[in-house]
Amino acid sequence: MCNNIFNYNVVLGPENEALDVVAGHMIDSHRRGASICQERLRVKSSKFDAVLVTDSSPVTMSVKQIKKVVASACRIVNENGVIVVFGECKEGLGSDSRLNDSIFNLQLNQIKPRGVKTFIHSSVHKKDIQLSGFFMYLNGLDHAIEYAKNKLGRKPSVAFIPSGSAIIPEVASE
Repeated sequence: MCNNIFNYNVVLGPENEALDVVAGHMIDSHRRGASICQERLRVKSSKFDAVLVTDSSPVTMSVKQIKKVVASACRIVNENGVIVVFGECKEGLGSDSRLNDSIFNLQLNQIKPRGVKTFIHSSVHKKDIQLSGFFMYLNGLDHAIEYAKNKLGRKPSVAFIPSGSAIIPEVASE
């Protein structure tokens, strides 16, 4: 029944600009889009003790959506480091789909380096952040940097990713 599914997607860049358009069979066009992303959105980087990451709407609209930026940060954070996610999250935790959230959290936890703590700074209440089961509540940026400093016993190296869902950081030695 579904042999002729047609897909149309726009590949967006870090400034939400259209980089390319892919269309056609759902799987084939998705693979072309992924290839374009690999080619055009990879950024060479080193590793850091603390990675600060955010994005623009709609990625920052809910805690559920903003988790997408964590994957970029995981690629360049050192073991025992800190990831700090910033976003208003005016829709709160987001839609309730516990199974999908659990699967996504499991996948993020598998790629997150050992000992990394993930904080969020948003307008969402501390109690709700704890309910998300993924982030630690963050009072402010100073709190996260101080946490990293105490954890590491030194001043942490820090990176900022302003478009976390639109770039693919790649450590130069990999």
